[in-house]
Amino acid sequence: MIRMFALPIQIAVGFAIAALLYLLPSMFAAIDGVSYFALTAFFVWIYGWRLNVDLSKREQLRWLCPIIFGVTLLIIWELVVRGFEISPVIIPPPSQIAA
Repeated sequence: MIRMFALPIQIAVGFAIAALLYLLPSMFAAIDGVSYFALTAFFVWIYGWRLNVDLSKREQLRWLCPIIFGVTLLIIWELVVRGFEISPVIIPPPSQIAA
């Protein structure tokens, strides 16, 4: 019974931690902005990787792996462009492309 709820709990915990890292930068006041965005991007990459490994083991949910990989790449792209303040002329963030 607990195994059935393991994946939704993992997803919820991952999103909660990502939201905390993104919305509460004052928690990391000792870390400068660039390191903060790099830390968040690293967390998103590791969590997306772990989620994909777990999903690839389930036959019914394997189709989610490419979607999660793509979303992970878009989030990291956004974080890197905004965190390192890369000029939108060189690499625009995905949110600007979508607008």
